[in-house]
Amino acid sequence: MVRRGSGRDDWTDPALFLAAMLRVAHGDLAPLAGRFLHVGTDDFDALLGERRLAV
Repeated sequence: MVRRGSGRDDWTDPALFLAAMLRVAHGDLAPLAGRFLHVGTDDFDALLGERRLAV
């Protein structure tokens, strides 16, 4: 449960969301398939650089 005032009720910038969805559509984030992506908080390039992504 998210409580009011916890700092989690901010809206994600629509431009960040669009940029992330374009990366998904282009296949750039395919190695992250099956994971929850948090636009605005996750650094997708850092996640892609992690060695734990091996299938």
